[in-house]
Amino acid sequence: MNKFSMKEITKRNVKKYSDDFWKKFFDMRIQVNERAGSKTPFNTWEQWKNYMQDTFKKDKNLHTITAVLKDDEFYGYFYIASTPNSSRKNHLEVFYNSAFYDHDKEISLLISKLIKKYFDKKRDEIILFKTFNDNFREIAKRLKGKLGEYTIRMNLPPKEANKNEMKKWMRELPEKNPDIKLKFYTTIPQKLIKEYCSLFTLLMEDMPKPHYFNTFIDPKKMAEREKDQKGTDQVSYRILAFNERNKLIGMTNIFIHKKFPQYPYQYMTGTLPEYRHKGIAKWMKTENFFKITADFKSKITAIVTETSPNNYGSKRTSKLLGFKYEGCEVYYELDVNKFPG
Repeated sequence: MNKFSMKEITKRNVKKYSDDFWKKFFDMRIQVNERAGSKTPFNTWEQWKNYMQDTFKKDKNLHTITAVLKDDEFYGYFYIASTPNSSRKNHLEVFYNSAFYDHDKEISLLISKLIKKYFDKKRDEIILFKTFNDNFREIAKRLKGKLGEYTIRMNLPPKEANKNEMKKWMRELPEKNPDIKLKFYTTIPQKLIKEYCSLFTLLMEDMPKPHYFNTFIDPKKMAEREKDQKGTDQVSYRILAFNERNKLIGMTNIFIHKKFPQYPYQYMTGTLPEYRHKGIAKWMKTENFFKITADFKSKITAIVTETSPNNYGSKRTSKLLGFKYEGCEVYYELDVNKFPG
């Protein structure tokens, strides 16, 4: 029969769906081939339901999580959200996942309808269709997508970390860099906001291309984001490096959700150019690893990170810590004017 339909979940109706709906949605979701951190934090359909209701309540940029049904059976799902405050350009992020890789024609028609519904030219500079391991490239092709950014994903279960080597670094690297001091923060102090944003921006500009990252992090928006996250369950563990003049010269960051701490996300690590090749990035990452694993103990399944395939320094440091290759994320840029009818 192959009759496809959608059940669209939004902020307005997220509490109206029955328990039976959430059970079936959960059963479908745990079968799909997802990256670490997407599937396993939810062990029951009740957790999935509560998380979704809480997410729609707090995330004003999330437009919809939409279940795709084939002949009334759960088949896959769409995720669509705007990203005005991310490190990439302001964009409409579109994600699809399913345990099945057929019917790309039918799926592309469904997703094009949702994108046209939520895309706002005044708000979203571009539309990015994201697919893990490029599993749904055929859908991207039908949507006339242009291949853009792709990143390598790696993960590190704490038990598999190269702890002996890391402890050795913690002894040796401070001695090799006596003028460098590391400090831990979960909230960036107001006096450091501009300096932090300036270094973050420089590190993004140094990233191997292509990517859709902005080349400027606005200090005002950063301050607002820090204020909004204060007191919530979302926190970033940050190790910042300072020289003898107390100038910020390096950083590393790990985002973690206190209620769902299984898969913390490691992001932006680096130093000013004149401080590279001194082991400071390894030192910062090691300090942050021991800090976050001590605070959350056995609750962390694996720390996840992403990097460009051409960022050889980042890949080398991650592998030395014990990170293993997990897969890749591929982004296609879409144009609504080229969608199938």
